[in-house]
Amino acid sequence: MVAACEAQGGGALAIAADVTCAGQVADMMQQIDAATGRLDVVVNNVFAPYRFDPDQRQRFWETSWSAYHTQFDGAVNACYNVCQAALPLMRRRARGSIINLVSDLIARPAVAYHDYITAKAALTGFSRTLAAELGALGIRVNCVAPGLVYPTDASQHTPEAVRHALTAQTPLGRLAARRVYRRAGAVSGISVERICHRPDAVCRWRVGDAGPLS
Repeated sequence: MVAACEAQGGGALAIAADVTCAGQVADMMQQIDAATGRLDVVVNNVFAPYRFDPDQRQRFWETSWSAYHTQFDGAVNACYNVCQAALPLMRRRARGSIINLVSDLIARPAVAYHDYITAKAALTGFSRTLAAELGALGIRVNCVAPGLVYPTDASQHTPEAVRHALTAQTPLGRLAARRVYRRAGAVSGISVERICHRPDAVCRWRVGDAGPLS
């Protein structure tokens, strides 16, 4: 990623941190502040390891509360830590944008991945309350709710028949791919590539929204 950004004439900084650990996230933000002196955009796209396999998934009566807790920790706790640590940098300039990746399965659970979907629904609620409070500070909070992203470590076990069925439901007749979000994923009409250069343009008119991507 750093090499790709630099090859296009941009600058980049890669920092490794466990976002479920508040201390590591705080250290990461300190490094960002020291290197750039500002923070314009945060994209929370982390969740606990998961296997999107409708045939091998756990039914509700097989799903332990600890499984729910694992997904909550990977989705909500991670986002909480990042937002808490990022907020002082954004408040300093009275502006910023936070984008949280949720899931279209919240509104349309085509496959009942109980723990995963519940955690993403909680993240949506977290994002809405955050947007309600931070908007007055000049900080926008929005969600992007993509469908199945393939291939990834989590979706590689999704059966071909299921992928074809989901593909048939999308206007463009194709599933989302990782490179779409890394290089040109649309967020309220603004590409991720553009976010890097024009953070002030991202979601200016949409706050607390969850935008589904087909």
